Amino acid sequence: MIEMEVVDDHTHMVVSFPPHNSISSVMKALKGPSAREWFKQFPATKQLLWGGPLWSGSYFASTVGDVSQAVVLQYVQNQLTPFIKRSKTRQKTLETER
Repeated sequence: MIEMEVVDDHTHMVVSFPPHNSISSVMKALKGPSAREWFKQFPATKQLLWGGPLWSGSYFASTVGDVSQAVVLQYVQNQLTPFIKRSKTRQKTLETER
């Protein structure tokens, strides 16, 4: 994993892996162990998800072939900025409603 940003409802990752690995096997290797570790550290979360999985079964994957790796890294790193702005706006709204 080269880069990762986690926002409120999804995760952006830049991952490099050998071409003999399929995207689906890489996603399985990322989602499975991370979910197990999450539920080990935060077992109450399982109840909040009605006993269901942490991750959805779907994902989006794309290659970096059309742009430089630096552009993709910058995109992923900047994903948190709009989330922080939205969170601050939500917080102000909640404070105003009180």
